[in-house]
Amino acid sequence: MTFSPARTQRWFPARTWTRESVVIAAGTLMIAVFAQASIRLPFVPITGQTLGVMLVAGWAGFGRGVSSVALYIALGACGLPVFAHGMGGPHVLIGPTAGYLIGFLVAAGMIGLLAEHGFLRGYATTFVTLLAANAAIFAFGIAWLAAYVPKETLFATGFWPFLPGELAKIAIAVVFLRSR
Repeated sequence: MTFSPARTQRWFPARTWTRESVVIAAGTLMIAVFAQASIRLPFVPITGQTLGVMLVAGWAGFGRGVSSVALYIALGACGLPVFAHGMGGPHVLIGPTAGYLIGFLVAAGMIGLLAEHGFLRGYATTFVTLLAANAAIFAFGIAWLAAYVPKETLFATGFWPFLPGELAKIAIAVVFLRSR
């Protein structure tokens, strides 16, 4: 398979510190804004964060995508209100949603790496890539959530309520990532 740079690499081929910083900051801001579109649930809210992660990583590629998510998590850990419902602070990184946040890093890495290797060229491969990345988010999220929720209700709390929305967000991301 031939190398296909992520979209921001095609738009901004010169890799200067300023351009890299702007792309990473813009990606971080996008995820933070999408996080505010949320619905409260008892342990883990339904948010737009995953859509933000998918779009940022698909557009920015591996390094910029992972850096955007890492900066987002770091800013939230420092207390800035970037997480869902304007939350921020280190307590979020040890609460029920922490596994999902770690999953965002893994998903951004997966999507960014596959974007750079041309897997986001077709609709089917883009869909499968984003589905696999979401599976990683849920794997980390549910594994961490197991410390807070009884095993019998784990999937009812941390997976099933999110599935329809995730499929819709994947469809939206496929359309935006495939548009020229």
